Amino acid sequence: MKTTDFQFDLRLGEADRERQFEKLKETILGVKGVLKVDCRASNSGCNCHIQVEFPDSEAAKKLHRKLMNLLMRTPDVEISSVTTKLTEIFD
Repeated sequence: MKTTDFQFDLRLGEADRERQFEKLKETILGVKGVLKVDCRASNSGCNCHIQVEFPDSEAAKKLHRKLMNLLMRTPDVEISSVTTKLTEIFD
């Protein structure tokens, strides 16, 4: 199994960010293949590093797509940027 980090910069709409961080972390950790979630406050919302494991590049793409869809469906969350180390996925 390979591992990598997906980084999402998110804008949060809820006033209670700590509560929203915890709900977001719980939701993301429920996805199969997610090992660890680290969300930190930023000026415009939060920065989430999601550590994942996967057997091959196809599985990594599916997992990334699943996380993107999950975040897009989450109320009061807007994705502002996404970063992934492609060399770790396709190596």
